[in-house]
Amino acid sequence: MLCALGRGAFGAEPVVVTYPKLDGGKAYNNRLAYFESLLALALESSELPFVLKPYGLPMSSADRNRQNLQQHVYDVAWIHTTPALERSLTAVKIPLLKGLIGWRLLFVRAEDVAAFQQVDSVEDLRNLIAGQGYDYPDNSILTSAGLELRTGLHRDNVVQMLLKNRVDFFPRSITEIYDEWSLLGEPGLAIEQHLVLRYPSAFYFFVRKGDEQLAAALTKGLRTAHENGSFDELFMRHFGEYIRHSNLEQRKVISIPYPRLDERVELDKQGYWYKLNNERAAPVAHR
Repeated sequence: MLCALGRGAFGAEPVVVTYPKLDGGKAYNNRLAYFESLLALALESSELPFVLKPYGLPMSSADRNRQNLQQHVYDVAWIHTTPALERSLTAVKIPLLKGLIGWRLLFVRAEDVAAFQQVDSVEDLRNLIAGQGYDYPDNSILTSAGLELRTGLHRDNVVQMLLKNRVDFFPRSITEIYDEWSLLGEPGLAIEQHLVLRYPSAFYFFVRKGDEQLAAALTKGLRTAHENGSFDELFMRHFGEYIRHSNLEQRKVISIPYPRLDERVELDKQGYWYKLNNERAAPVAHR
């Protein structure tokens, strides 16, 4: 199935751009729909004549996406970035979620909500145990800050670890935690109301090495969408309610450094990264 014919010069042969059409379940439908819409917007804004072609598959790991791109199964994918991915693929280094994947609210046990009112720093979090999936890209960010992790096979497994007192909290991006909450419906599970963890983290569009035309088109298109406001319009349409519901301005921000991306956030002048109060960047607390 071909869709989304992009505008281009009259008579120009459109480029077929294949992307993964993922089945993420109800918890991730909104985010996946956003990524698909943003891909179309970026290509339309690039003025590259194109046809988008979806390639259906279940939710896929970063490593599987890497292999599929390198093996020409599809041409572009949105992936949570890591140093290894940026070495093996070409990343379009404009954060698709404005870095919101690194703004984390906490799943906690309902009985512990009051106790978390006393948590105000990374030092306090070091006295607790965080739950994470074993292959989450941000595990190294948390451990480098001195946090203790226990990992599970997948999200639902980590939730059960939390409810069974094996971990004390489970950080989730504000782009996903509310949809997960509505889906899980676990008695005894709560979203903590006092804190937000913040660290630089990003989803990027990735293409295989050597596909310079597509990388350049995506870069141009995303920049243009930022400049004309269509990026933020799409972003807020999908995530504005989550941001408002999170009351980030009233939460204690615990910032965790990640030197590989800290500078990109600090030097951001184009509004690529989400910030509070129109400030230059949320402060980063080093160890």
